Amino acid sequence: MNSVFSIFKIKREERWPALTIVVYFLVMNVIELLHYATPLTKFYKHYGQMFGKYYHVSGFDSLTYVTLSDWNAYYNVYRHPLLHYFAYPLYLINKGLMWITDHNCAIFIVAFLLLIFALYSFIFLYRIIREVIGVDRITSTITSLFYFSFGYIILTLMVPDHFAPSMMLLLMTLYISGKKMRGKTLLTTWQTVVLFFLTAGISLNNGIKTIMSQLMVNGKRFFRPVNLLVVVVICPLLIWCTARYEYGLRVWPQEIVKKANKKKMALIKKKKAEKKAMEKAREDSVFLTQYVWAQSLGWSADLVRDSLARAAGDTVRKEKKRKVISYSKLNKNTPISNGEFMRWTDVSIPRGESLLENVFGEGIQVHDSYLLLDALYAKPMIVKYNHWFNYFAEAIVVMLFLIGIWMGRRDKFFWLAMSFFALDMLLHVGLGFALNEVYIMSAHWMYIIPIAVAYIAKGIDRKYVNIFRWIVGIVMIYLFCWNTNFIAYYFL
Repeated sequence: MNSVFSIFKIKREERWPALTIVVYFLVMNVIELLHYATPLTKFYKHYGQMFGKYYHVSGFDSLTYVTLSDWNAYYNVYRHPLLHYFAYPLYLINKGLMWITDHNCAIFIVAFLLLIFALYSFIFLYRIIREVIGVDRITSTITSLFYFSFGYIILTLMVPDHFAPSMMLLLMTLYISGKKMRGKTLLTTWQTVVLFFLTAGISLNNGIKTIMSQLMVNGKRFFRPVNLLVVVVICPLLIWCTARYEYGLRVWPQEIVKKANKKKMALIKKKKAEKKAMEKAREDSVFLTQYVWAQSLGWSADLVRDSLARAAGDTVRKEKKRKVISYSKLNKNTPISNGEFMRWTDVSIPRGESLLENVFGEGIQVHDSYLLLDALYAKPMIVKYNHWFNYFAEAIVVMLFLIGIWMGRRDKFFWLAMSFFALDMLLHVGLGFALNEVYIMSAHWMYIIPIAVAYIAKGIDRKYVNIFRWIVGIVMIYLFCWNTNFIAYYFL
């Protein structure tokens, strides 16, 4: 690479497929913007509360909109230690646009950035398949487009969460690492430091992937004392100290206010409960009086009992209805412990069903039932497809993935990509971290599927390449049609 920024130069053979991706996501983002433009371009006193009220897309957060509207550490500073700093220049731009247009332009700024992330995510994935794995141009294009037909990859590049920049940077890290491996050069300490702060600053576990990349590329030279001190000790320590400082400076004061408000609300709730209990006691007293009066008039005990049974039946029906709609209680997780990180884990969710319906299900093709609803509020943890062909398509994708693993088993770069995937599976499937909505994190690991599939094209006989292209192409077209139809329908 002649300069730091040469990696972002788009090559001639990449232009048309890249333009296709940009146009597709431009249309999809316009559809979403038309849906949310009216409520989300207004000024509010409390942006977090109002954006949370209006913005609902699966389990994705609207915190980026909130941060660009009223800058603060709204992200979890331990999981996303530098993300609000990265957003600060965008907040200043939005403030200027607010002053000029008299509208909140956060949603338009984010939409523009998502197009950039979509473009370079495609570019880096294409280059991984074309230059690092060594597949021909047509097959590289089909396999790369195949990835962007996955349901939650499409959504990732439409929503204001941290997954889109995270995906782009992880693909860039893999591409740089792959080129270093093929050229038999080192991933230097300063390059690793830059990649570490970019990736870990957005999502902390991504920093582990960056360190693993340097280990796989550099081999024994990774263990040089200076490199270990800088990459393994100083960088993570700086990230952790920044997170602790931000927590004390910005988050803890907010927590104190929240606790005070929570205590106040609990007191109000207690008073309401006491008032309700008093009203219930008064009603019981009135009912007892009416019962005695009815018996004095000669009413039968059976008639009174029937009246009581009807009242009790109405109460039971109301309670059942309340239980049916209370998915937040149904989806309550059982964490390993209640610490800052471990409270997001879960030991109660069935792993097999989650792999079938969520990890390789919803992430690849959205469910037509409970369409894009939030698992924390209005969606069961496990949702099944209504058609057999959804499972058939999933089986083809998983089968291609498994064959690709076998075909790429002798390549060092493939095992680097697989280590990224393995880390996420350890967190999500092993520990159950956010397993109830694991599909929203598909962008952190699902690129392993097209990478593995590309090894099939590299390893098979040339006379079977066209058959391979047709299989992947047909599945890709089906996924684009299925996911685009339901995602567009949700916003329209």
